[in-house]
Amino acid sequence: MTKVDYDIAETMLIKQAQSQMLTEDEKEKWNLYLDESDNLWKLMDRLENSELTDESKYLIYLPNHNYITDLIILHKHNELYHAGIAHTLSELSRKYWIPKGRTAVKRIINLCCYCIRWKAKPFKLPAIPSYQKHE
Repeated sequence: MTKVDYDIAETMLIKQAQSQMLTEDEKEKWNLYLDESDNLWKLMDRLENSELTDESKYLIYLPNHNYITDLIILHKHNELYHAGIAHTLSELSRKYWIPKGRTAVKRIINLCCYCIRWKAKPFKLPAIPSYQKHE
């Protein structure tokens, strides 16, 4: 699989996620517009006047509580070698915008089997009951 194939597949999945979850109220609420070049909904933000690249200026909208969004978050989390919430979110926010992104990233990281195992606490023996005298 080449980089071009990967980008096409990623774009198609994002289009599918956006078509399932996006309503007219959300478009107005978050100031989204349809980009003509790739037919993806993007965020028009105050970064528009910055000197960033167009990919960073106009972030791709990913709906919250969507399986494709969860897969993208998990992929970025694994790509960053199981980084924490803040680092994963900051890397995602270079290209994507997810409403309530911090809670979405936290939810996915808390489901990561590797991270659950890594953060597990060692087994602790239960407290020994006090000695009772038999009379």
